[in-house]
Amino acid sequence: MQLPDWLIEHHTRVTGHFDDLAPDYPRYKGLNPYYHETLERWCQSRVPFGRQVIDIGCGRGELLRAVAPTRGVGVDLSSRMIQAAAADHPDLDFRCGAIETLDLDGAFDVALCVNTLEYVGDLGGVLERTFQLLRDNGRIVIATANPIWSSIFRTASTLGLRIPDCPRLFITNKDLVNLLALYGFEVVDERMDLILPKKIPGVSDLVNRCVSMTPVVNWLSSTQLIVARKVPVNRKDFSVSVVIPCHNERGNIDRCVTDISRFGPRTELIIVDDGSTDGTAGAVRPELNPAIEVKVIQYSPNEGKGRAVGRGFEAATGDIIMILDADLTTHPEDLAILYEAFVTGRAEFINCTRMVYPMENQAMKILNYIGNKFFTILVSLIMEKRVSDTLCGTKAMFREDYHYMEMGRDPWGDYDFLFGAAQMRLAIREVPIHYRERIAGDSKMKAFKHTMNLLRMCWHGLFQVKTYRPLVKIRRSASEQGGLPRES
Repeated sequence: MQLPDWLIEHHTRVTGHFDDLAPDYPRYKGLNPYYHETLERWCQSRVPFGRQVIDIGCGRGELLRAVAPTRGVGVDLSSRMIQAAAADHPDLDFRCGAIETLDLDGAFDVALCVNTLEYVGDLGGVLERTFQLLRDNGRIVIATANPIWSSIFRTASTLGLRIPDCPRLFITNKDLVNLLALYGFEVVDERMDLILPKKIPGVSDLVNRCVSMTPVVNWLSSTQLIVARKVPVNRKDFSVSVVIPCHNERGNIDRCVTDISRFGPRTELIIVDDGSTDGTAGAVRPELNPAIEVKVIQYSPNEGKGRAVGRGFEAATGDIIMILDADLTTHPEDLAILYEAFVTGRAEFINCTRMVYPMENQAMKILNYIGNKFFTILVSLIMEKRVSDTLCGTKAMFREDYHYMEMGRDPWGDYDFLFGAAQMRLAIREVPIHYRERIAGDSKMKAFKHTMNLLRMCWHGLFQVKTYRPLVKIRRSASEQGGLPRES
């Protein structure tokens, strides 16, 4: 791609500025360690460790190293920055040049653009090229300076209190949200932070956290942060695993098998018998539905639904995992809607809701309904995403994302999944379903018994979602990896 002369001139000016900074760049960063450490922690909380990452405007590569990629490629206009980065991090791949012209494949999970876009001469060209380099649902992670701080930054640079400055774009988060939509991205996280970019022990963390969560006031923060996903252009089929946790559901088990449809190239049904005493596992007849694969996991004693779901997930091999309750209060035919949302790129996590369509008379007890409404408000505030039903057992997600979710705190598993999806900033969608009375057996939900546990989960979720916690793969215990499955 041949760049226009005006853009080449712009690149030359930016290159000269950062070439001059390269030898002393670590010293300049050392003037504001709190600021740079916060940005690093934020990136680690938005970029799962072990992904393929490209860092556009990588400088000397410290941030790329911090997110621990399996494949890391750093790109920068400054040859001196690239030379220093290659010497500092020989196991990473660094390229000198404009991102618009470099020959790179389009298989990256994440593109970092941290303190980069405000120096770009052609925002559209950079976003278009980044879109091409990312896989479907890949992330672009953006940090820019709040333009209302421009005079403060210039003054601080003049006084030698921060990195020497050069002319930058006047670009706000709202401008970026608009441009990202124009070039095929959906924003999944937008925030302001660091109204105090300098470390004041015992003060900065508290003030920054409070201000970042306060509407209008947070506009005064120094740093603008955005994460957006590449919205898939084409439909893509996936294999599916349907996990059904069971405890004394013998009367429902035949319909659990017969009513599951085949999705995509392959569908497996995983029935997890959680210590049943009525012979649930022995009643499973795979021959009732030859279109799908059937696995049965059986163990004793009863460990609770959350552990049963975890065992099923660990045994799953499908690209997408769906959860269906064995009581069939949600009918398996509703799973087709979930599948379509994934293959068309409209969702990365689905939480079904029973609160839209009218329910059958005894489908939900009044105390359960009231409790669900209360927790809906609380959980939505924590997740920064509205959900209308926090306890619907029907959910779906990509199997790869599950491996970054902390499980085992909620005996039902619902809040573990919701807060995990919110922490990862997945594209969360709600799908209305028809909620029916159970066909056989008894409900396991006890309103008063489980209220305190749900409040405790909300407390954990507050820190999980609101703080900058690294996204690392969770190592599961042996019990979560399932008993010996009986496959058919």
